[in-house]
Amino acid sequence: MNSRTSPRDITAARQLIAAAVLLATPVVAAALTWPGDPPCDGTLQACIDAAPSQDIVEIATNGPIDESPQIEMSLTLRAADGFSPVFRAVNSVFALADGNGDKTITIEGLTLENGSIHAQQNGTGVFTISILNNVLNISSPTFVDAIRVGLGGSRPAVGNMIFNVSGNSITVDVEPTEQLSAITAVFSRGSTNTGIIARNAIFQRGGNQTAAIAVFNADSSLAVDLIANHVAGTNVDYGIRFAQPAVGNLMARIINNLLTGQADQTGMLLGLSLRVSGGTGHFEVINNTIADNERGLAVSARVDLGAVLTGFAANNIIAFNREYGVLIEEDTFENRSNLVFGNGFDSFIPGPGTLVSDPEFVGPADYHLRPSSPAFDSGNSADVPAEVTIDLDGNPRIVRRAVDRGAFERALGCAGDCDGNGMVEIAELIRGVGIALGSLQLDVCPVFDSSGDGRVSVNELIQAVSAALNGCP
Repeated sequence: MNSRTSPRDITAARQLIAAAVLLATPVVAAALTWPGDPPCDGTLQACIDAAPSQDIVEIATNGPIDESPQIEMSLTLRAADGFSPVFRAVNSVFALADGNGDKTITIEGLTLENGSIHAQQNGTGVFTISILNNVLNISSPTFVDAIRVGLGGSRPAVGNMIFNVSGNSITVDVEPTEQLSAITAVFSRGSTNTGIIARNAIFQRGGNQTAAIAVFNADSSLAVDLIANHVAGTNVDYGIRFAQPAVGNLMARIINNLLTGQADQTGMLLGLSLRVSGGTGHFEVINNTIADNERGLAVSARVDLGAVLTGFAANNIIAFNREYGVLIEEDTFENRSNLVFGNGFDSFIPGPGTLVSDPEFVGPADYHLRPSSPAFDSGNSADVPAEVTIDLDGNPRIVRRAVDRGAFERALGCAGDCDGNGMVEIAELIRGVGIALGSLQLDVCPVFDSSGDGRVSVNELIQAVSAALNGCP
């Protein structure tokens, strides 16, 4: 750990991210309804402009809305109950922070067809932006990112930004030559920024030299969490891409994400790329599933230019990537308790707990685990942050004696159903007795251990016999 990325720095960054989530929660305020009574009987923009600061504007029409509203004050713009507002093609929503005061803006529950949501910090105050539960469908030609947050303007320095981009559904279907991302976050000019990008569902087909989720930090300080995003698609260079090219400090946690399908296009075609060309970068890559891409995980740094890279990868499944699965160029980035299998090749020194075994996914394009998977109960629970309590599906993250590897935690299931076929058979009962007596290892059928204490008790055998006689619940 270098002096510029100390444990204290990382702890402080995590506290800032937690604060970001709290600050990004809309406050209770008065609400205006559009279309409605004056001043909301005209355009949506007129209604927004007339709203008091920290007010709420609710859209009570399904549209289509033929406007591109711009929000320049603290305000919540959201769908009214029972409505799903749709903006006509090429219209967008802009959130801008200018001047010296702090601003808090929320955009929630909207649908944009071939448009974008763009939040830009041009001021010197703190800009808190939440982009939540929206639907964006992007098609050619656009050359505009679906969601973009970051710094703008021409001032030498701007204020800080707190962002929350969560729960959005984004489809990008463009030509392979177009350069746009589903979500982009860009920061520079000495600011201190925190944020979270979580539980977004992204399908992107097309996009040259771009990523479905792209995070770029130049000379600012950025702490960001990417948690439980599902990224799939083809003809796009990266699933998730982090770049730290200048003298700034980037700290990121990438947890519980599923990255698949980065293929069929010239370029990098990476599931997850972590690149530090200047400054410092610290990355914690935990419990992700990176599978069926051209390339899986790449971690690199220009140490010859003074770049500093630290961090670790733990509890991930990186499998069936056609060219390579894992490429780690610097030994300052550790790895442990990962499952790596079926890749064209891998270029790293396997750390403690590395498994080279078939993860036994449920089926094609279904990356949940079978009961017999070696990823089951075999991760390092200590590497899972205490505040991460659910997996990509929203189920408990740690169910039994240890966390599963990958983005999905297997539920307790039916006691004794070793193969997951919904029945408990005689051979499986015999296996359970063998585990209870110590002649077999628990790993041959972990579902017998419903209590998660690492052994099979008489009561657990009785549960399995009951399931054999009466059927699985």
